[in-house]
Amino acid sequence: MLQTHTKSLKLIAALVFSMGFCSLTFAQNSVELCLALDGSGSVSATDFDLQLEGYASAIENSNIVPRNSSVSIIVVQFSSAAQLELGPVLIDGAATAQTLANDIRNITQLDSLTDIASSIDECTSQFQYLSGFRQIIDISTDGQDSSTVVTAADNAVAAGVDAINALGVGSGIDTTQLESLVRPQPASAPPEPGFVVTVTDFASFTPAIEAKIQAEVTGGGPATPVPAMMPFGLLVLILGVLALSVLTINRRG
Repeated sequence: MLQTHTKSLKLIAALVFSMGFCSLTFAQNSVELCLALDGSGSVSATDFDLQLEGYASAIENSNIVPRNSSVSIIVVQFSSAAQLELGPVLIDGAATAQTLANDIRNITQLDSLTDIASSIDECTSQFQYLSGFRQIIDISTDGQDSSTVVTAADNAVAAGVDAINALGVGSGIDTTQLESLVRPQPASAPPEPGFVVTVTDFASFTPAIEAKIQAEVTGGGPATPVPAMMPFGLLVLILGVLALSVLTINRRG
């Protein structure tokens, strides 16, 4: 009888131990983020500085951009054409983040037309397409593009870009155009990928871009199952109840 009890208890322990693991999900946070900022002539020098400060402030905030090598940042400026300003920079610590923020504050404005499509093309070509990372293009603009932004966006997706999001500033934007260039389609609400947000002026840019980058870093990623232990106290309680039940059945037998 004792041997039967022992075998029963071992079986119960194995069962409860396996029950102790449950499925959790977490958002895949690793991201290559290309920040495409508007350097066109419609952005005043003061507003351009506010734009730069917004990006720098977001990168300095570890609650927005973590320091654990899960975020790589590229900075592109667009005007009549786009050019690479900084990166790719893998944010692996506070010093790296601070250096990048300071370098962003020192970017010189191009000051011409508004070629958003060129910034999408430039970001697409600058991504390293790191394994396990999402590739996201983050566009900010106060104007609209006369070129075919939809073609550029489609080409980006075909190359492996996962999402394009847009922040429109002021009354000169074309919201319909911004909604047409984000990916995936149709445009969604943050933090889902492919979102458009708008603000009235560059005085509101910093909180808007901080929220936008935070959504891009933490939201909209694929869910991955991982094991998680059931609380130990609950395991003990279940084990005790099952053991008592088996012992009672065995006595009756």
